[in-house]
Amino acid sequence: MGSLGMVFIVTICLVMGPWSRTMVAGKLCLGPAVALAFTPCLPYFDHKEERPSKACCKGYDGVQARTKTKADRVATCSCLQALLQNHDIRHFHFIRGLCSFDFSKGLGIPDVGPTADCSKNP
Repeated sequence: MGSLGMVFIVTICLVMGPWSRTMVAGKLCLGPAVALAFTPCLPYFDHKEERPSKACCKGYDGVQARTKTKADRVATCSCLQALLQNHDIRHFHFIRGLCSFDFSKGLGIPDVGPTADCSKNP
C-alpha cells in the first residue's frame, strides 16, 4: 500500500469519528487518531527521511499516552499492524530511541511486528 492507500485509510478513519472503534484492513482500529498520528512517520518508515520528524515523535507520544489498558494496547497493535503492513516496520521500533522518550512511564505502544500476537500484549 503506497501513500494513496494511506490517504484512503486516513479518510475512512476520519469519516468514522475520533477514537471510535473501526475496522482498517480487517483489523480493529481506534479511529483516526492512530492513523493520523503516524502519517508524519511514513517518510521515515519508507526510508525517505533519516530520522523521524518532530510531528512523527509527537504522534507516537500522543498514541502512547492514550494506550493505557490491555484493550487499548491490543487494538493499537492490531491497527498498527494493518497500517504498517507495506512499510519498513523495523523503523517503527527505532522511534522509541530516536524520539528520546521517557521509558520510566512504560512503553505504552506494544510490539507490532508482523509475527506479534496482539492479543498477548500485557
